[in-house]
Amino acid sequence: MSLSTVNIYPIFDQSIGQTWERFAEITWSCMRQSYPGTSYDKHEINMDIDLMKDSWNTQVGNFAFGAYNANNEIIGFTNGYVDGATASIERLYVLPQYQRKNIGTRLLRAAEHAATISAKRVELIPLSKSHDFYSEHSGYARMENGFYGRNIQPAKCETLPVFHANDKNVRNIASFIEKHPSRGTPKYTKKDIRTIIQLHVPVFIWVDISSQINGVAIQNPAKKAPKDTEIYSQYTFLFCNKLLESAIRNAR
Repeated sequence: MSLSTVNIYPIFDQSIGQTWERFAEITWSCMRQSYPGTSYDKHEINMDIDLMKDSWNTQVGNFAFGAYNANNEIIGFTNGYVDGATASIERLYVLPQYQRKNIGTRLLRAAEHAATISAKRVELIPLSKSHDFYSEHSGYARMENGFYGRNIQPAKCETLPVFHANDKNVRNIASFIEKHPSRGTPKYTKKDIRTIIQLHVPVFIWVDISSQINGVAIQNPAKKAPKDTEIYSQYTFLFCNKLLESAIRNAR
């Protein structure tokens, strides 16, 4: 299997389609492989889905990334949330048949890079059989409370999805739009930007070599939202490319 057949996409709205159900299926598939004898029934899957929904409804700055195969199926994911200057990874799972192909690392790095616009550190609680992955291969160190963590540096020359409507992100995006108006672009206020992000509308920024915003792309909120994660992943991929091309043109 070529690694080029697996793409990593941000999932802005985890409530779309069967995203949580797919997350739960992947989670339990991994648990069964790593911990033989683990129970797997509809009741426990539903409990798992309820936990994800509860986190989604109570935690600010929710984020998620999916790994999609050539058939546009989610075969791995990571999700979590940002609280203050710390991003917490709640889950990171890849289907057993796709493991040891660098997909887990790609998912983790995507979450870390996206978190840099809001956070300075990433923390998580790994399962017992994944300690080596985080400590030896991903640069995480065990802390006194049993968590694993690492500091993250601001991203450079990257297109990043914006999940968190904190004051800094809202202010910087609104300021960039005000200073760089383009034909046909609405005049978004800070309140508009905050509402758009909180509604999980796709928002991307391009950061330059100094980690400063040099491009902003916002999905037209008036357009009908995609109905499922497969369509959603294709849309965000095209959206990222358009922003990247625009940012490069503007930099010339």
